[in-house]
Amino acid sequence: MLTDSQVLLIIIIGCLLIMGISIVVKKTHLVVNFFLKSVVGLVGIYLMNELLESLRVNVELGLNVGNALTIGVLGLPGFVLLYLLVIYHNLFK
Repeated sequence: MLTDSQVLLIIIIGCLLIMGISIVVKKTHLVVNFFLKSVVGLVGIYLMNELLESLRVNVELGLNVGNALTIGVLGLPGFVLLYLLVIYHNLFK
Protein backbone atom coordinates (compact mmCIF):
# COMPACT_ATOMS: atom_id res chain seq x y z
CA MET A 1 0.00 0.00 0.00
CA LEU A 2 1.25 3.46 -0.89
CA THR A 3 1.45 6.17 1.70
CA ASP A 4 -0.08 9.61 1.18
CA SER A 5 3.33 11.17 0.55
CA GLN A 6 4.15 8.56 -2.13
CA VAL A 7 0.83 9.17 -3.90
CA LEU A 8 1.45 12.92 -3.76
CA LEU A 9 4.95 12.42 -5.20
CA ILE A 10 3.55 10.28 -8.05
CA ILE A 11 0.94 12.96 -8.84
CA ILE A 12 3.57 15.73 -8.84
CA ILE A 13 5.90 13.73 -11.11
CA GLY A 14 3.00 12.99 -13.47
CA CYS A 15 2.03 16.66 -13.67
CA LEU A 16 5.62 17.73 -14.32
CA LEU A 17 5.93 15.10 -17.04
CA ILE A 18 2.73 16.28 -18.75
CA MET A 19 3.87 19.92 -18.51
CA GLY A 20 7.26 19.03 -19.99
CA ILE A 21 5.71 17.18 -22.91
CA SER A 22 3.32 20.06 -23.65
CA ILE A 23 6.19 22.58 -23.65
CA VAL A 24 8.19 20.47 -26.11
CA VAL A 25 5.18 20.03 -28.40
CA LYS A 26 4.39 23.77 -28.31
CA LYS A 27 7.99 24.75 -29.12
CA THR A 28 8.10 22.22 -31.94
CA HIS A 29 4.88 23.69 -33.32
CA LEU A 30 6.37 27.21 -33.21
CA VAL A 31 9.53 26.11 -35.03
CA VAL A 32 7.58 24.25 -37.72
CA ASN A 33 5.20 27.21 -38.15
CA PHE A 34 8.15 29.62 -38.50
CA PHE A 35 9.86 27.36 -41.04
CA LEU A 36 6.70 26.94 -43.12
CA LYS A 37 5.98 30.69 -43.14
CA SER A 38 9.57 31.34 -44.25
CA VAL A 39 9.44 28.82 -47.09
CA VAL A 40 6.00 29.93 -48.30
CA GLY A 41 7.13 33.56 -48.07
CA LEU A 42 10.24 32.93 -50.17
CA VAL A 43 8.13 31.15 -52.78
CA GLY A 44 5.76 34.13 -52.68
CA ILE A 45 8.67 36.53 -53.24
CA TYR A 46 9.84 34.50 -56.21
CA LEU A 47 6.35 34.41 -57.74
CA MET A 48 5.75 38.13 -57.08
CA ASN A 49 9.11 38.98 -58.68
CA GLU A 50 8.15 36.94 -61.75
CA LEU A 51 4.73 38.61 -61.93
CA LEU A 52 6.15 42.11 -61.59
CA GLU A 53 8.82 41.34 -64.17
CA SER A 54 6.20 40.14 -66.66
CA LEU A 55 4.29 43.41 -66.05
CA ARG A 56 7.56 45.33 -66.62
CA VAL A 57 7.52 46.82 -63.12
CA ASN A 58 11.04 47.53 -61.88
CA VAL A 59 10.62 46.21 -58.33
CA GLU A 60 12.58 43.16 -57.27
CA LEU A 61 13.03 41.72 -53.80
CA GLY A 62 15.93 39.37 -53.17
CA LEU A 63 15.68 35.84 -51.84
CA ASN A 64 17.87 35.90 -48.75
CA VAL A 65 18.00 34.94 -45.10
CA GLY A 66 16.98 38.38 -43.85
CA ASN A 67 13.79 38.33 -45.89
CA ALA A 68 13.09 34.74 -44.83
CA LEU A 69 13.48 35.70 -41.15
CA THR A 70 11.24 38.76 -41.57
CA ILE A 71 8.49 36.76 -43.23
CA GLY A 72 8.93 33.86 -40.80
CA VAL A 73 8.35 36.13 -37.82
CA LEU A 74 5.74 38.54 -39.24
CA GLY A 75 4.00 36.38 -41.86
CA LEU A 76 1.95 38.14 -44.54
CA PRO A 77 2.44 41.62 -43.00
CA GLY A 78 6.19 41.03 -43.26
CA PHE A 79 5.82 40.11 -46.93
CA VAL A 80 3.90 43.32 -47.61
CA LEU A 81 6.35 45.35 -45.52
CA LEU A 82 9.33 44.13 -47.52
CA TYR A 83 7.72 45.03 -50.84
CA LEU A 84 6.65 48.45 -49.53
CA LEU A 85 10.23 49.10 -48.41
CA VAL A 86 11.57 48.20 -51.86
CA ILE A 87 8.96 50.41 -53.55
CA TYR A 88 9.79 53.29 -51.18
CA HIS A 89 13.50 52.83 -51.84
CA ASN A 90 12.95 52.84 -55.62
CA LEU A 91 10.83 55.99 -55.48
CA PHE A 92 13.24 58.05 -53.35
CA LYS A 93 16.72 56.90 -54.33
